Amino acid sequence: MEKKSLNVGLKILFVIYIIAMTWIIVFKMSLPSNLHEIVGVRSLNLVPFKGTGHMNEALNNIIIFVPLGIYIGILCKKWSFRKQLIACINLSLLYEISQFIFAIGRTDITDLLMNSLGGLIGIGFYMMIEKVLKKEKHIALFIMICATFATIPTVGLLTLLKVLN
Repeated sequence: MEKKSLNVGLKILFVIYIIAMTWIIVFKMSLPSNLHEIVGVRSLNLVPFKGTGHMNEALNNIIIFVPLGIYIGILCKKWSFRKQLIACINLSLLYEISQFIFAIGRTDITDLLMNSLGGLIGIGFYMMIEKVLKKEKHIALFIMICATFATIPTVGLLTLLKVLN
């Protein structure tokens, strides 16, 4: 597979991933017909890990942001580590602010911290893969395979879960 077609494929999968994340995080997997059911809940928590049941949610937030770090690592490899991490933090911050502005769910500092940790883990994972595989073409192919087997089934499963419920 050519490097150029790998990059195009990765960018397409990245867009699908961002759309799925936005649907999950901001819109709580709501369809347009029932969006009115989630609008109107505005909550702001600035105390990390305040409340019960946060550990499971915190782990989910880490997991969902790991691919973001990987995508940022490969698609923005010329950026410094710091700039890549700031991109992950900024996207998480954008999601949290959007939830507050549109009164959809809870804006929570814990979510921002765990999302950022997930992005950091993803960037670190990509850096490790880069060191192990060394050749850019092999790295891109490996990430493309991982992205395909992670993004496409995840979106399909989420859609199926939403349709069945």
